[in-house]
Amino acid sequence: MGLLSILAAAGLCGFAGQARFGDPDDGWANQPEFATSRAICRRFKTLAVPASDMPDPATAATLKGCSSEALYYGIGVKRDPVKARQCAILELNDPDNRDGVFSGTGMLMTIYATGFGAKKDLDLATHMACNTWGAPVDTDILVHALQTRKTVPDPTPFDYCYDVNQGASDVSMPVCAWHEQRRTKAVRDVKVQALTAAWTAEESAAHDQLLKAQGAFLELRQMNERGAGTINRSATARFEMELEDDRLALLQRMTASKGPTASPAQRTAADTALNQFYRNLMPLLPQKEMVDYDVTKPGVREAQRAWIAYRDAWLALAAVKWPNASQDGLATYLTRKRLGHLHCDAYHNGDERFEQECG
Repeated sequence: MGLLSILAAAGLCGFAGQARFGDPDDGWANQPEFATSRAICRRFKTLAVPASDMPDPATAATLKGCSSEALYYGIGVKRDPVKARQCAILELNDPDNRDGVFSGTGMLMTIYATGFGAKKDLDLATHMACNTWGAPVDTDILVHALQTRKTVPDPTPFDYCYDVNQGASDVSMPVCAWHEQRRTKAVRDVKVQALTAAWTAEESAAHDQLLKAQGAFLELRQMNERGAGTINRSATARFEMELEDDRLALLQRMTASKGPTASPAQRTAADTALNQFYRNLMPLLPQKEMVDYDVTKPGVREAQRAWIAYRDAWLALAAVKWPNASQDGLATYLTRKRLGHLHCDAYHNGDERFEQECG
């Protein structure tokens, strides 16, 4: 296959002319705060991936369905920046991955900015930033950050979540939260597999029931307890990380016979505190959403019922796998965690304690 055919297969014929940020019709021409970065994007509009960086047909075939993010960061696979670059080029032909922050142009931005997987080229990295999906303020920040590195060396390798001002828009914070979740999940999964590999069929079945209950609770918590507004857009990723981190930590503690301990009286006190806060919270919540993702009375009630099933699944697993562990301790630990969730539900609407305790 000739070079032009490879370029066409990768969606690169004309790619350099498809710049988004800086085009006359990009929608931001009348916003003077972006004038400099838009001009930079126009200056680099004709830059393109070097022919020598293109994957050959055989390599392209082996990378079918690849993830440049996974290959670059070593998420569930061996880290390989060169393959990450080749994969990112192929992703340019995929409408779902062409201009993502952690795929296609976004990963090429990172690769050419760091020089990991390709020869460092900050101008080409800037061109990729101009073509990466995001809020205009994010693109503006990235363009300036990349160009600044040409004259003011930064010992920290370029990284989207390091260089963009998270929170400047409603895009960067949740994007980075989910990226972090994907990175940490791969590490957690390996550790969980090591802990559970030798379990009996009965123990594994109990763990499967826990995963099912955890998934149901997580889905309802993400849907019903995220809260409206920009500050809460990363909450869905945070909820997942919290539950997964807790599962690993508890599995490690229980396996080491160092699980939570508590007396029956402490368990009762925790239940009482949770129930009392729940009863006090419910009258404060609206019956229906005023805006998307608003925390409502029916939503919290639904999530609470799912949490009870999640708690009971943990207790059932413990009874099978660690029969001598403290049921009161585990129940108290989980109940106090849920009380923290409800505190965040109470604070979600502009209370300064939300950012302090739940952000």
